[in-house]
Amino acid sequence: VYFPMSGMNLAWRPQATIALYFLLMGPGYPYARFGDIWAGIMFKKIADHLGLMVVTGGPTVRHERASNPEVNRVLEEPGIAANQWFWRFIDELDISETMTIGQGYERIARRLGSLDRYWATLSRAMLIWLDLMRDRGLV
Repeated sequence: VYFPMSGMNLAWRPQATIALYFLLMGPGYPYARFGDIWAGIMFKKIADHLGLMVVTGGPTVRHERASNPEVNRVLEEPGIAANQWFWRFIDELDISETMTIGQGYERIARRLGSLDRYWATLSRAMLIWLDLMRDRGLV
């Protein structure tokens, strides 16, 4: 079961860092405010196939600042439409239970690169992130 992971209250074990790169969002990109949600979907896919536990619960810090629902709707509309196919795309990917977190993440990154320009750019960014994790001995 996928869930809308929020980056506002989040903790993980160091080995999960490899697959928790928040996606490219905001000015200059077609999507806003889905970077943490989609990172969570990708990580959950990897975690499920590796038999890793993902736990959700109430926040440690409550975010109660009021926001403008009309501004939110405009910002989130393209992402809401993309989310309908994104989670299915991720769900259909084959990730072997013998893969490492890094190998699962790389499989996802490379498959995203076959989509449109945004996803190809994101794929390159994800692979750079993976290389940085390798350089630090986390992969």
